[in-house]
Amino acid sequence: MSDHSPERKTNRLRDYNYSLPGYYFITICTKNKICYFGDIENGKMYSNEIGQIVEKYWHEIDNHYDTTTIGEYSIMPNRLHGIIVIDDFTEKKRHSVNRISNEKKNGRHALLSTIIRTFKTLTRREFCLFDIGSKFEWQRSFYDHIIRNENSLVKIREYIKNNPPKWHLDKYYK
Repeated sequence: MSDHSPERKTNRLRDYNYSLPGYYFITICTKNKICYFGDIENGKMYSNEIGQIVEKYWHEIDNHYDTTTIGEYSIMPNRLHGIIVIDDFTEKKRHSVNRISNEKKNGRHALLSTIIRTFKTLTRREFCLFDIGSKFEWQRSFYDHIIRNENSLVKIREYIKNNPPKWHLDKYYK
């Protein structure tokens, strides 16, 4: 028997600092792509209670990290697509010293993976209040794409916006 476990393939860009200021497109899926968050009818997403919890905690990201804001997002039946913006810490801190909203944040500046781990933990904890909670699991890890220019940002925003209307083309569509 080997003493070595198989090395897990990383989804992240090697040697990239994921706390750097920038725009990050992320996708977080449910394990086995099970549709927990609601249904899409006539191209519009209708979130159930679980989907509403996902949306609630997605918005909470802004309150947990001083340098982080959320951009466009779309909750799908089995995943969330969204943009997370990590701002320059020194620039944001300088401009937010006198802002009341700064008081509710805790001064943290985090790695993208830490932000997503916190999001998953908080949602999962609240899911446990529902019958589905004991069965629900997030897919391990998440997909990310570093948005490097304005053209890419426009295309990704369009993709997020047009995702629900294209649900019927998805291989997980039921």
